[in-house]
Amino acid sequence: MLSCRVLGPTEVGAGRELLDLGGPLPRRLLTALIAAAGRPVGGDALALAVWGDEPPASPEVSLQAYVSRLRRAFGPAHRDALQRIGDGYRLVGAATDVAAFEAEAARGRGLLGEQRPAEAVRAFDAALRLWRGEAYADLGGAAEAARARLEELRLVAVEERLAARLAVGDAPGAVAELTPAVRAEPYRERRWELLILGLYRSARQAEALSALRRVRALLADDLGVDPGPALQSLERRLLAQDPGLLLPAGPAAAPRSGGWAPAVPRPLSTFVGREAELATLTGSLPAVRLLTLVGPGGAGKTRLAVEYAAARMDGDGPWLARLADVTGPDLLIPTVAAAAGVHQPAVTGPAAADVHQPAVTSPDGPAAGGVHQPAAAGPDGPAAGGVHQPAAAGPDGPAAGGVHQPAVTGRDGLVAALAEREALLILDNCEHLVAAVADLVVVLLARCPRLRVLATSREPLGVDGERLLPVAPLPPADAVALLVDRIGAVRPGWRPDPGEHVHLGRLAETLDGIPLALELAAARARVLGLGELVALLGERFPALGRVPRGALAPHATLEAAVAWSVDLLPARDRALLLRLWPFEGGFTLAAAAAVGSDLEALSSLVTRSVVAADTTVAPTRYRLLGIIRAYCREHDPDPGASRAAHAAWVRALVARAAPELRGERSAHAIRVLNREVPNLHAALAHDLTADPAAALRTAGLLEWFWYRGGHVSEGLRLLTTALAGAPDAPAVDRALALAACGTLRFIGGDLDGAAGFLRQAKDLLAEPDSPDGRRLFSQILYYEALMWTVYGDFGTAAGRARESIAVSVRAGEKWATAAGEMALGGALTGLGDLAEGRRVLRAAAAHAGALRQNWIAAMSELLLARAWLVPADPDPAAALGVLGAALARFREEDDVSNVLSCLHTGAYAVTLSGRPALGAALLAAVRRHGARRGLRPDATDPATTAALGAALDEALDPVARAAAEAKGADLDEAAMIALLPSGQDQNHARG
Repeated sequence: MLSCRVLGPTEVGAGRELLDLGGPLPRRLLTALIAAAGRPVGGDALALAVWGDEPPASPEVSLQAYVSRLRRAFGPAHRDALQRIGDGYRLVGAATDVAAFEAEAARGRGLLGEQRPAEAVRAFDAALRLWRGEAYADLGGAAEAARARLEELRLVAVEERLAARLAVGDAPGAVAELTPAVRAEPYRERRWELLILGLYRSARQAEALSALRRVRALLADDLGVDPGPALQSLERRLLAQDPGLLLPAGPAAAPRSGGWAPAVPRPLSTFVGREAELATLTGSLPAVRLLTLVGPGGAGKTRLAVEYAAARMDGDGPWLARLADVTGPDLLIPTVAAAAGVHQPAVTGPAAADVHQPAVTSPDGPAAGGVHQPAAAGPDGPAAGGVHQPAAAGPDGPAAGGVHQPAVTGRDGLVAALAEREALLILDNCEHLVAAVADLVVVLLARCPRLRVLATSREPLGVDGERLLPVAPLPPADAVALLVDRIGAVRPGWRPDPGEHVHLGRLAETLDGIPLALELAAARARVLGLGELVALLGERFPALGRVPRGALAPHATLEAAVAWSVDLLPARDRALLLRLWPFEGGFTLAAAAAVGSDLEALSSLVTRSVVAADTTVAPTRYRLLGIIRAYCREHDPDPGASRAAHAAWVRALVARAAPELRGERSAHAIRVLNREVPNLHAALAHDLTADPAAALRTAGLLEWFWYRGGHVSEGLRLLTTALAGAPDAPAVDRALALAACGTLRFIGGDLDGAAGFLRQAKDLLAEPDSPDGRRLFSQILYYEALMWTVYGDFGTAAGRARESIAVSVRAGEKWATAAGEMALGGALTGLGDLAEGRRVLRAAAAHAGALRQNWIAAMSELLLARAWLVPADPDPAAALGVLGAALARFREEDDVSNVLSCLHTGAYAVTLSGRPALGAALLAAVRRHGARRGLRPDATDPATTAALGAALDEALDPVARAAAEAKGADLDEAAMIALLPSGQDQNHARG
């Protein structure tokens, strides 16, 4: 079904795709049809809507053209939604935001009438979120009547939502919204009525009376009328201090046992994402007594708890105890008591010891006379002069109606007051009071059987029976949605263009999906472009400003939120965390040991949500969020030492992996190094500056990784930079780097460049006298053999291959002997000695397989497959059979480049076997994937490339070939492999 949005600029979507409507005039035409809600609209009316008083000479022809354009935009699945009726048109089968808005607003009014205000608030929120601007904005004056009707419905929905918010008990939150709402529409008496009622329920009676006087004067001075009946009745009840004004009627706000407390207030901003977490909360808390939301600072734990609590319809509670500002365990119980509306009196003398409440001191020392002061009801500290202040039911004043709870003392008194009450207690920001909160929760849950606790913390409470719900950063789509929503709030009418969508994705990625960071970045978008914001988030900690008023975050800035987490760590853990920042893309336990960590320390950091652990991979991978990394980078007392330790770990890792790249564990080594690519880059960048010779050796040892892992361009860049930076490095290290450059040039199709680098490497080694030098010399010789084979000089290639075998035998490098045999087999095939070439290649594959040199065996099989495709004696079925084995080995080795080489050869084999369209599709796919990775299978096997091109030209006309290549352009690696038949398939097809 088409989704049409006209509460703002017109947009039409099909599924998740936003359709291009073809310009302003087709958009106006479509908007007029959407406004008709499925009714036919005549041609004259449509012409008036589209052109106003200046239609073209033949409006009906132009309308037909626009309709055709719209149908093309709708696509085959939806083109019939636009129907011709007489001389006009109608739109059918489309969902509109107007209908959705009216339905949700009507549902909200119904729920409010049924005394279900919390659900009504959600319904009105859903209705009002649909508005993006002026209704039917594209129609201008042609939709004035419809626009006025919808605008009135919107204003009413705003007011009814605020009425519902008052009905759930959130008077302070409602007042915060009503004040600007009254200012925007000063003659709407309903808003004044709600504002006055909200002020009164917030214990602001004087302000409520002042508001009454203001509205009376406004109406008299501007309009010459008195207030309406509703305001006059409210004035009489207010002056009489009618107790009924304190509570809205109905069961949702009926007095609860022990008194009445307001529901948990929601922030004013839109809540984005977290559907899965909300569903888990809703499904778990009826059965679970204690559930703790755990996650890093700024991840949105408090907001999630508040959104869940605001949707509950409890007979009592929920109660929100904000603990971020509770400076010590002695203030925990008074804070919880205040949140639950429990009155805790001052305690003096011996009684103080009985209730475990230590004295609260002022700046001038202990309270005079040893009098103990409980936590204050308001934000300004203990009651001055030891005067007892009753605990407030909420954040804005005394319990509604002046209802006081019986005096209770300390923990036992709190337990007694809550023992029979059924409610949800939210303990927010427990991380700095974990032990005290855990002790209190154990007692409350044991002695208050109808109580449930929802805690938020950066680490678990560690209580028996505790259920944990991790609150991870937002996934990319939700992170971008949050940015769009918040930026839209500070840039009215803004909608991201394609370029800004790219910047949004980068912002979301850079800020790790942390809602607090995203919110602050969006606020900066008021004064900075998105590209400038991305640039702002560089190496330093992001300077994103202060948290806005009314937000739930307990910290004033993002840096303060991170500092809070770091400062709570024990000194040893904090010192370790500050040394972990050089790791890019995560790290293992073994890697962390390089900077002094162990399992116990790392576990502590994971428990406290400053390090994330991915246990779905082996070994477990750990990671710092970007904002924590940036903080640690700036606060590390010795960043140079941390970077040096990280670089030393990378050098050791590469030194261990290099021999494995040539051995039976090569696939394992490739996978390990692929996981560590960001760390490799970071360490090489450090060493290129601090120790270029070390960078040169590391980059050279990674030769086969650059090649087999598909990192050709990156490897060349690092190798050439290191060669330039370390001219005096040991000869073997420079020769290794030069040979690696030659290999990568060869894979990239630059044969002359490859020959030059290999010649330099060979000259540098001269007469090698070390095991490393002799091994490298043998390796260079078989590289040259392969290169001369590609050049077509098969005699020189065979000579180099035999030299390589002789050197490797003298050096005792069996793997290099098998590699030389592989190169010799390819050269013999080129010389026309097919039987001997194929025999040598089969023997090389068997030799390498016995040595568990899987990669050399696979390369031998690839060359053998090509030997079965030579024009003198082709056997495509035999070639495909061998290719299947080679392809399986290369995939096991994670060798991207040679997987593509196998598929390139396979394209020729299937073409020769009578399936040229499949060959053309495979060739197109191989070229596309190779170009993306800097690989050119065409250039490394020119004989096959030329023969394949000729075969396709002969078998397919240009149209058929283009169609096949278009199909191939959409194939991924798995699809390419699935399309490649085996030799058995070919034989069966022939039979």
